[in-house]
Amino acid sequence: IARLSGNIGWLQATGDNPNNDLAMAFIGHVTVSSVQKGPFAELHNIKPLAEIIYRNGGVDFVYAVQSITPTQPTDAGKLFQRKKEHLLLVTCTDYDLLTEKYNGRIIVDAVLVQRKIAPTQTSN
Repeated sequence: IARLSGNIGWLQATGDNPNNDLAMAFIGHVTVSSVQKGPFAELHNIKPLAEIIYRNGGVDFVYAVQSITPTQPTDAGKLFQRKKEHLLLVTCTDYDLLTEKYNGRIIVDAVLVQRKIAPTQTSN
């Protein structure tokens, strides 16, 4: 997790594609440094039914947020869910200035609602 820096990481023991029996789980930092936001800096503001797009192999998998669940850092079992066609986004919450640590986590659970061809990128 420390090596993620400003990237989003896939948890290997979770689903590896949208058709897997396990939900795919991705993690990202809220902050990378004291001056740089992480890729999930605003994840705590996401709303139910918000759209998340996972692009793979020329296909956009469009997910709709079903739930946002607070959890404890020690509750790793919530990351391994038998939910076909689900995507989980996980990040830290509840920063403590005294200990300089995040005390909580949130798990955003989204369900696949559409598959479509990804737009092609053209260079100028």
